[in-house]
Amino acid sequence: DESVVHPSDSELKAEISSYLQDADLDTVTSKGIRKAMEDKFKIKMKNRKEFIKDYSLIEMKRLISEKEGKQDENGDDNNDSSDEEDEPIVRRKPKKKSVKSTAKRATAERKAEVTTFQVNGVYYSRTGRPQRSSAAKRQIATQMRKSRKRKNGENGNTAEKKKKKSGFTKELTVVSDSLKDFLNGRESISRMDAVRAIWEYGKLKNLINQKDKREVITDERLFNLFKVKKFNYFSINKHLTKHLKHED
Repeated sequence: DESVVHPSDSELKAEISSYLQDADLDTVTSKGIRKAMEDKFKIKMKNRKEFIKDYSLIEMKRLISEKEGKQDENGDDNNDSSDEEDEPIVRRKPKKKSVKSTAKRATAERKAEVTTFQVNGVYYSRTGRPQRSSAAKRQIATQMRKSRKRKNGENGNTAEKKKKKSGFTKELTVVSDSLKDFLNGRESISRMDAVRAIWEYGKLKNLINQKDKREVITDERLFNLFKVKKFNYFSINKHLTKHLKHED
């Protein structure tokens, strides 16, 4: 249909990146991303299936690397003092204030930190692109939660607090003998490390499908683990589900 406006590659890449920022990397699939893009642009995208899958894979790897890098820097960040962290909160002369006014001021301070903003009733992303109000409000809520967590982390002696992990980096218990054997007896591992170990093993053993480099053709060891002849990067999470569980 000539009347249908198809998004450009750059527009599609921007929306995929935005979608993955708030997506659960534990469960996201290429099909789910494609469906989200179809809902966003109100058109079918079967003809862009391979493009979406390829770019989503690149973007997921980038996000995982970023998360890993931020966790490695957390210890150093607690010791470094930036101008922002050292800047005191502006306080007026002490006087009696109602609980209601204090709560309003705290809410205003949190809102000032978010990167999604509103002008004349229109919401804009941090890149200046107009957004739907529902999506923008969800993003603002997420940013405010993260802001509160950062502020809570700055109070008290954070160096002595145990570093919390979640999602892709949280330690999970290895419950299957086949995965324990593959990991040389490890009892626990993060989902990120498990995915990396399997993918790196495929590259080390030259098991990458040369016709489709997103796929690994299983050898005897990987077949005993997943019971499939081949798998791609996106499906590793799904295959790991029965081998890992959250620690109690």
